[in-house]
Amino acid sequence: MDTPVKSTRAGSLKLYHELMANKVGDILLVSCPYDAFIMEEEGRLSTRIINEYKGLNLSKPPRLTWVSSAS
Repeated sequence: MDTPVKSTRAGSLKLYHELMANKVGDILLVSCPYDAFIMEEEGRLSTRIINEYKGLNLSKPPRLTWVSSAS
């Protein structure tokens, strides 16, 4: 007989495994050159993404690609 805690935990694990099949491989950043520079210099966006992945024990962080327009 499953208790509510076991059922909730099992459901969470199932959801986690379903989400892991859809990993983010690339991030496309569309912005003007100035905004891209500010985000990278002040926020260190790529470093923050890599550190977050390491903190979650994930092996392959997504690639960050910057473009200045959607076309």
